[in-house]
Amino acid sequence: MITLGYDIGTRFVKACIVKDTEIIGSSCIEIGDNFKNILKAVKSRAMKKAGIHCFSIKKVVSTGFGTSLVKERHRKLGVASCLACAAYHLDKDVRTIVDIGGLFINVINVDERGSVLNFAEVEKCAAGSGKFLETISHAIEIPLVAISDIALKSQNAYAMTSGCAVFAESEVISQVNTGAQKEDILAGLVSSIVSKTAAMIVKSGAKGKIVITGGVTKFAVFKIFLEKELNKEVFNLALDPQLAAAYGAALIPAVNPHLLKD
Repeated sequence: MITLGYDIGTRFVKACIVKDTEIIGSSCIEIGDNFKNILKAVKSRAMKKAGIHCFSIKKVVSTGFGTSLVKERHRKLGVASCLACAAYHLDKDVRTIVDIGGLFINVINVDERGSVLNFAEVEKCAAGSGKFLETISHAIEIPLVAISDIALKSQNAYAMTSGCAVFAESEVISQVNTGAQKEDILAGLVSSIVSKTAAMIVKSGAKGKIVITGGVTKFAVFKIFLEKELNKEVFNLALDPQLAAAYGAALIPAVNPHLLKD
C-alpha cells in the first residue's frame, strides 16, 4: 500500500510518500503566500521522486499546526501520535521524542509498545524555536548553514537576558555593535533554546532513550549542547529529522491503522 503523509508546520510544509513502511518520495517547501500552490508543489515533488501518479496513493494522513488546511486528507492526526509512530518504528528502544520546529518545542514520552504516554508542548512563541535562531542569525549576518561551525568556536557564550525574540534581536545587535563576538552570540542563542528544551524533558519525567526531530535538530551544535545540558546521550533517527512527523503520518495506515478509525 502506498500512502501520503503531510506535516503542515508553521514554517514549512512537508510531504512523505511511503510504500508499506519505506519512504519512496519526500519534499519540504517553505510556506509562502499561496498555500494551495505550495501544497500542490510539495505533493508533486514527492510523487516525482517516488515515480508514482496520484491514483497510486491509497491513504492520505495530515498532521501539524495547519493540518486543517489539507482538504484532500482522509484523516488528520495529532503530531504526538505521528512522531511516536515514526520514532518507534525506526527504533524500538525510543522512550522520549523531542521535536523542535519553527515555533514549537514538543516532548513526547512513549511506552514499550510505542504508545503515547504524555505530550508536552511549549507555548507558541518564537523564543526557543527555529524562528528565533533564524531571526538572530540574520540580524548578525551569519548564514544558517554556518551556525554550528561558528557557535562551536565560542569560548564564552553570551547569556541572553531577554525571553522575547523581538527584544532579543535588539539586544543581540547592541552587543555586536559593542564588540561581542558572533560565535559567543550564537552559542548563547543555542544554549537558551537548549535550556528551555532540557527543562521540558526533565519536567516530563523522561526515562530511557531520547531521540531528537524537527528542523532545529539539523544543527549539530544543538545535539552537542543538549547532551551536555542533560549529561546524557541523545540520538538521531535514521531519516531527515524535518520529515519525522510526515513520515509518521504516512506510516500510520500500515502499522497503526486503529488510530484512523472514527
